[in-house]
Amino acid sequence: MKKFDIICAGLIVVDVIKEIDEYPKEGNLVHVKKITRSTGGAVPNDLLDLARMDRSLRLAAIGRVGNDEYGDYVITELEKENIDVSGIMRTETHGTAFTDVFNISGGERTFFYYTGANDELKFEDFNFEPNDGTIFHLAYAMSLNALDELGSEYGTYMAKTLAHAKKAGYKTSIDIVTDVGERFKKVVPHSLRYTDYFIVNEIEASLAADIPVREEDGKLSVSSVRKCCEKLFELGVGELVVIHAPEAGFAMDKSGKFYAVPSYVLPEGFIKGKTGAGDAYCCGVLYGIVKNMDIESSLELGTSAACMCMTGLGASDSMCEVEKIKELTKDFKKRELDMNS
Repeated sequence: MKKFDIICAGLIVVDVIKEIDEYPKEGNLVHVKKITRSTGGAVPNDLLDLARMDRSLRLAAIGRVGNDEYGDYVITELEKENIDVSGIMRTETHGTAFTDVFNISGGERTFFYYTGANDELKFEDFNFEPNDGTIFHLAYAMSLNALDELGSEYGTYMAKTLAHAKKAGYKTSIDIVTDVGERFKKVVPHSLRYTDYFIVNEIEASLAADIPVREEDGKLSVSSVRKCCEKLFELGVGELVVIHAPEAGFAMDKSGKFYAVPSYVLPEGFIKGKTGAGDAYCCGVLYGIVKNMDIESSLELGTSAACMCMTGLGASDSMCEVEKIKELTKDFKKRELDMNS
């Protein structure tokens, strides 16, 4: 059996990125200045980022695409980076998922998403042979309908998938998408019991732990972030919780030690787009885990990788070697962070 450092499974999307100056009011028209295409979704975003960060990493993809031109495009782009695509299945009943991304001047984005073949990814698509520590990263919860479905003795089929991965010897990791509905609380907690590494933004962490992390005025409360980490461990996370926010990256290990690394003050005009920045942060942390980096260094790399991502429009277009990523931010000033808040 071929040995991998990281297997990424889940959402596969093609992003069609359209640059506009502003989002039009209902019934109005706005001109599209430029159209570009890139891969998107957790599987391509994470694997392309990781491959470009370090060519020596052994990487593989699992997911579903349609038997169409977009599916061909995703597979070709992954193969260019020597990523194993044997786990990507083709389906005739749905097209490849795509997102129309409207990139507004200043970096804000609006999305129109067709879920497509992602709806068909199911527990039976996974075959976990005995393993000795490969990271199995599954993303995104709340966007994979067949896996998010309530049922089985594990609560959801995503939880069942993670449980079987752990039984086979994998280290499990999940990422999720923001969903403020009640369904979030019914779906996500089941998977946490079988998750070793939980890497999410502050909104998703707050929803999963049911602990607000911002004050009424929007200020981030570091003490609440700490409580959020503690609660996520109570819910079942095994090794590491990482929470990233615009202000900083935070982590807690299984011993209860808490870490905080402020983010950077970015130069005016630095941000070209934010698509994939959260995925880039996640990849920096996963890379640190694979390379046995200390937690603070992993958070630093995650922050720098997110910054590198934002220098381009596509999710992974600007990603590059780890040393160049570190070089990008080495002279940037860090934000002030009130650890007593």
